[in-house]
Amino acid sequence: SECLVGSEMCIETGTLHYALLITVGYGIVVAIVMQFVSYHVVGLFTDDTVVVRLGDQYLRSYIWDTVFAGIHFSFSGYFCAYGLSAISFIHNVLSILCVRIPGAYLASVYYPNTLYPMGLAAPGGSLLSVLNGDRICGDEKEEACLKNGVTCTALFFDAVSYTHLTLP
Repeated sequence: SECLVGSEMCIETGTLHYALLITVGYGIVVAIVMQFVSYHVVGLFTDDTVVVRLGDQYLRSYIWDTVFAGIHFSFSGYFCAYGLSAISFIHNVLSILCVRIPGAYLASVYYPNTLYPMGLAAPGGSLLSVLNGDRICGDEKEEACLKNGVTCTALFFDAVSYTHLTLP
């Protein structure tokens, strides 16, 4: 994704669109498959039935992060290509501080007998990064894009993702 030469754009937004389709498609397939095989996957690493049972619970919820993290990583690479790595950094920090840490903690307090809710903290954090993208980027992103010689109106995530980008 970091493929800019001078003022020419090597990677079109169409590439981002296909990257998102691939990552979301892959994430959904893997998440669905793991709902049925996670017990056996965890069982490959231990014979302790309690660990396998709890690991199965955790993995069946955590695996949904493959969908949302793939979206976030695709956009992170896209923005980094334009010198906007701060956007990804801000999303990661907010994700960790606002959802992942408190979500995991609250899940352990309110659901001490299962790890399934704790596993939802990771996809919840990635979902925050995806959905909150446009609000965080906003004018700051536009200014940074203009400074780099690019007029950029990014809808950080518009369901199947369209990022509109035009060179000056």
